[in-house]
Amino acid sequence: LLAVFYLFGKLILPFLAPLVWAGVLALLFRPLYLRLLRKLKNKTTLCALLITLLILVVLIGPIATLGVMLVDEAADAVARVNEFYQSGALQKYLDVKLPIFDDLKEKLSRYYDFSQVDLNEVIRGAVDKAGKFVIDQAGSFISNGTKAVFYFILMLVSIYYFLKDGDKLVDWLRRAMPLPREKVDATF
Repeated sequence: LLAVFYLFGKLILPFLAPLVWAGVLALLFRPLYLRLLRKLKNKTTLCALLITLLILVVLIGPIATLGVMLVDEAADAVARVNEFYQSGALQKYLDVKLPIFDDLKEKLSRYYDFSQVDLNEVIRGAVDKAGKFVIDQAGSFISNGTKAVFYFILMLVSIYYFLKDGDKLVDWLRRAMPLPREKVDATF
């Protein structure tokens, strides 16, 4: 029996976060749901659907706008770097001689031979590594994006049912609690 509970926990754990968020959002929007329920003459399905759509618009609107802006900025930055690279302007920026580097190089030359080090090559190597890192992370970003969309849909469906059948769920929990009646009433 313990193994069954353990396996059930392992099965349900990945879905716990969207379900908890659904419960929190359903609880936050419950007063609005009840007010709308009175106005629409106890049409629970319609009220739950309208509140779920409202939550969808309130959450998706800003997140989608931010995501689109972020992707646009990233694409713009990559295009600018490519343009600089193609025109040779990037090389001009990398070839800049700063006096502070020369002073630093002179002071550190007592400890390390910098004649073999080309600072431009070091910077180019760092830029290449950063670019490869971004490209490598794009796959995991897409994978995590798909997972996030699935969890978001699960959360919206859960919100709908928490609003629509929340009273039935609370009644079932009250009956299932192994406490005296006065303690259950104090809890809820």
